[in-house]
Amino acid sequence: MVLRHGSKGTVHPSMQQGPWLDTLATRTSWNASLPIHKLPAELLLEIFKYFIPRSTMLHPSIPPLSWIKLIGVCRLWRDLIHGATCFWRDIVAGESTSFLDIALPRTRRAPVRLWIEHKADLGAVTPRLRNHAEHIAQLSLPSIVPPTHQRAYDDILETPLPSLNALSAGSHNFHVTCQFHDDFYPRLRWLWLRNFSLSWTSSLLANLRYLQLNDCRLHDPLPLSVILDVLEQGQHLEVLTLQGFLVNVRQSGPTIRQDRIVVLPKLRDLCVWEPVSCIDQLVTHIRMPENGYINITGIPQVDDIDSLSVTYASLLPHNSSERNNAGFLKAATEAELTVWDELNTFTLYAPGPLEVAVSFHSEDTLWDWWIDEGVSQFAVLLSGASLVSLTLTGVLDDVAFDTWNALLGTFHGLQELTLQVHPADVHGSADFPDAALLSLGERLIRPRDEGGFERGPSVRCPNLKRLVISNWEFRPEAVDIVLVKLQSRALGSAGRLETLSLDAAFEDAEEREEARVRYSAALDALVDHFDNFG
Repeated sequence: MVLRHGSKGTVHPSMQQGPWLDTLATRTSWNASLPIHKLPAELLLEIFKYFIPRSTMLHPSIPPLSWIKLIGVCRLWRDLIHGATCFWRDIVAGESTSFLDIALPRTRRAPVRLWIEHKADLGAVTPRLRNHAEHIAQLSLPSIVPPTHQRAYDDILETPLPSLNALSAGSHNFHVTCQFHDDFYPRLRWLWLRNFSLSWTSSLLANLRYLQLNDCRLHDPLPLSVILDVLEQGQHLEVLTLQGFLVNVRQSGPTIRQDRIVVLPKLRDLCVWEPVSCIDQLVTHIRMPENGYINITGIPQVDDIDSLSVTYASLLPHNSSERNNAGFLKAATEAELTVWDELNTFTLYAPGPLEVAVSFHSEDTLWDWWIDEGVSQFAVLLSGASLVSLTLTGVLDDVAFDTWNALLGTFHGLQELTLQVHPADVHGSADFPDAALLSLGERLIRPRDEGGFERGPSVRCPNLKRLVISNWEFRPEAVDIVLVKLQSRALGSAGRLETLSLDAAFEDAEEREEARVRYSAALDALVDHFDNFG
């Protein structure tokens, strides 16, 4: 938005006399009589501050400067905002430096957050930044830089900024050639770098609370033992993200004990995005947060995918003494597994609260065919968890009956089960997962007590309260299976379903209505609430 300030030049002759001046005087008098103008200036400013972005942490995205619209309301509001430094501390430098030139003097040397857009003239911005270097508190540099501006980009990074506490820098389209000097930023607490060369030193990590390194390179590869020793100096780290960082690990070096664990006591968010072949080198030796967020993404080799040798376990810590570094595998109470299209991920939710996302990422790889393998591995990996809620997404008709038995037998205490069905062919229809219902309704042999009497329910997941099956192509035979298996569960002493949702796709409204007439009464008799086919 371009700011247009009142000009001190001459007024057009048509506006110097006559009705126009009378109208202006009337409007001014009327505006002055409005109740809002009776509020003290201090109170008006407190109201206006709600238009300032609330985030105190720098983010690469440009903040909306919504308060600018207030300047055009009236002279009083304009003068109040012009005189308040808090409105000018978030500065966006775009194609023109005009806003930069207006805002910087009005900050009165208060701490400034500066975003530089990719279309900005870095050569023009640099001298202005240097003139105010002592009070630049947060700085975000563009992630796409034209070749003609790369020298100016380096000049900015070679400017000491003694008050800087947050920096986002680095480019998607070129590798930053200048060295990162952590001694230029003694107050730095928040650092996000892309495509940078840097030194992995204790001084870099000692005071940081947030560190994200995307495809950064060390000047010299280091043994993993040294990388871990330096990382342990980041005792204030709360958020750590490493992507493409393990290429810096030198394979030669001292052997690391399996029980060597880097403990970062304040860590609450950990994100690691690395090749599967080496990801365990890092996650095995970092203490996983007990609350917050963990995201582990592995990039498998194509040959490993084709040979079915990729495993979820390869992405997780494997300390030999005990698996206490992956305690979330036992603590999880809710889980989601998606193996469909380009997605292959599971997410766990555990008390803490803690959210854990584990994924494979491989461009141009479609994982639909891997669903049975994924469900099998998931059941084994989470065998110690007491899940109460589970969501599965994929071509679920391809999951074998025995796999469903293993899964539902493992999570015997499930209370909620959601099956989101997808077709094997993007242009095809999604088949109902018959085997899942057959497994839920299969009568089991119950254990007997000393008197020879059977004890307990004789079906899987006897405490299931909510069953949702969505996105499948309607066919009467599928609903017949649901009816039969719900009756079987009732005979097997399973609890009554509180909610049954069969959100099917119908050819037309007539087919949907026929299904409702045919099945609604029978299903209503077996569950507390049936959604009537969505």
